[in-house]
Amino acid sequence: MALKLMTVQNSVAGWPGFHAGWKVLSRGLRHEYTGARDAFEAAREAPTDAHLHELRKRSKGLLYMCEFLGKLSSHADFEARQLKSFAACLGTMHDLSVLLSGAPSGHIARLADRKQSALRQKLWTLGERIFSESPAKFTKRIHKEWRTLR
Repeated sequence: MALKLMTVQNSVAGWPGFHAGWKVLSRGLRHEYTGARDAFEAAREAPTDAHLHELRKRSKGLLYMCEFLGKLSSHADFEARQLKSFAACLGTMHDLSVLLSGAPSGHIARLADRKQSALRQKLWTLGERIFSESPAKFTKRIHKEWRTLR
């Protein structure tokens, strides 16, 4: 994983605007955070498979951005670790959903349903922590440390 990230970082360094600094990075970070936060709110209101899938995609985008910035910011690194747990929870919920769609009602279905309920509670708790800040505050917190360490 670290080798892949380094390869991506090296290739991204050649993109136009890459060296433009925080202004460019902050737009991407704010965009990813806002999208993931909105998807979390939608999934919280109506935890359908479609909303949970969108939340999983948006959370991964934010995770990758935080991993990228994690070398310069312990806040971004911390968020990346939280988002990995969040994404793992979403992945297991998805797997259980697939299992439940094909499983006849019975003992396995009840066990999968109970596990999914426990994961959903964990997901909401993690999500509330991750997405508690406004996009502006989230971005400013990482920017403050980025400025210091740069």
